[in-house]
Amino acid sequence: MSRILDYIAKYDENLTIAQLKKAIELERATEKEKEVDGVNEIKQEFANTYLKFLDEEYVLGKTLKIYHIKEIVRTERCTDWSLVYYAKGSKISFSEREAYSRVFKPNTTHDSFSKEELREMTKITKQEYDEYVHQYSTIKTMLTNIVG
Repeated sequence: MSRILDYIAKYDENLTIAQLKKAIELERATEKEKEVDGVNEIKQEFANTYLKFLDEEYVLGKTLKIYHIKEIVRTERCTDWSLVYYAKGSKISFSEREAYSRVFKPNTTHDSFSKEELREMTKITKQEYDEYVHQYSTIKTMLTNIVG
């Protein structure tokens, strides 16, 4: 009960219950609209984008991650209620221990990013991305020849 009282304390105490209900509904609709606008902004900002990120604290050691985000396909809330964005695209990863490439599966947490994670990455050109793809292909070919 005290949470409800704390929540409605910001409203004029002279409002009727119907007016209070309408004010709360309006506030919630406004918040939802802001959230949708924010999601659409991220979707637009990162549609068909090439990104790179040097992860110095990755499990396998310092790792360069190269992403092609074709589109943000959905969002979800974390336990702390922040939004997570799931992408369609691909990833190439280079570390001292391995090099690998994979296509995103937009329903797994491995292919999700927070807004902060997306914005902390460096945008690169398609030409730069293609150079990384070529380097990966060269490494993979060399390893295939060595391993057989």
